[in-house]
Amino acid sequence: MARKEKKGYIFDKDSLSLRKDGLTLGTVLHFLAMYLTSAISFTLIVYLLFSLFFNTKEETVLIEQNRAYQEQIPRLQEKADMLADELLYLANCDSIIYRSIFRSDAPKLDVMKSFAFLGGIDTIPDSRVTEYSAGKLRSLEEKASSVEANLRAVMEQLSGGIILPPMSAPIGKLSPAQVGATVGDKINPFYKVPVYHRGMDIISDADLPVLSAGEGVVTEVKRSMKVQGNVVTVSHPGGYFTRYAHLSSISVRQGTKVRTGTKLGGVGVSGNAYAPHLHYEVLKDTLVMNPVNYMFASFGVSDYVDMLVISSVTKQSMD
Repeated sequence: MARKEKKGYIFDKDSLSLRKDGLTLGTVLHFLAMYLTSAISFTLIVYLLFSLFFNTKEETVLIEQNRAYQEQIPRLQEKADMLADELLYLANCDSIIYRSIFRSDAPKLDVMKSFAFLGGIDTIPDSRVTEYSAGKLRSLEEKASSVEANLRAVMEQLSGGIILPPMSAPIGKLSPAQVGATVGDKINPFYKVPVYHRGMDIISDADLPVLSAGEGVVTEVKRSMKVQGNVVTVSHPGGYFTRYAHLSSISVRQGTKVRTGTKLGGVGVSGNAYAPHLHYEVLKDTLVMNPVNYMFASFGVSDYVDMLVISSVTKQSMD
């Protein structure tokens, strides 16, 4: 074995390694690697043992919060069940009132739409879910109390006799598509400028029967070929008046007592009318009211919503 000494080191030509006399460089590197490996392993073991038996401050807080939430869930569930029963009772009362007074089914509202956010509940902290649920329960309790109080007030008034405004449509089988412009500034078909429109335009075939919207007495019968043309005005209990204009014919006299659905005349184009239609007005103690608000008894919920939209966006009147 050939050796060559140089400053305390021996170069072994056979193994091509440089070593200190009695200790090779490879041996030093080997011991150093073993030391580093042992130190890292020991550190990991200590960390794992610490994490298993000791909690950080944040983990301790989360554990306490989860324990508090678990204690609240049974109470919240009990309240939710009570509210569900209460809402079902109120819905039944609502349906009875709508059928007896408005002759229509009560609107069906999906109260669970507001909980759609729960689809991503895995990404929402438990604290936010609990706070939201508690707030929603408080809100539902307040609304349930308010609705129940309103129902009691309505039932008390009904038991003592209540004066209802004229709420029927002045034309039989009226559809939302027949509704035109209502109260407000509308474009006049003759002058082409905005003019205040006092009623609602109802498009219809000529001579179709015009019906009284409620019980009352005929207070005005006017035959004319100007402005509103042939007009019938009916006085109703409670200070309400309904006016029917542009009639082709009149079937009643002044002072005639009428009932809901009594024929007053026919649809026409008398006066300043652009096409056959009924100009229908509702007044309360001389104040012009929006007829849309007094016709929901003749429509289902979806048709009534369509009528509201159509009447609000129509800017062109027919008289």
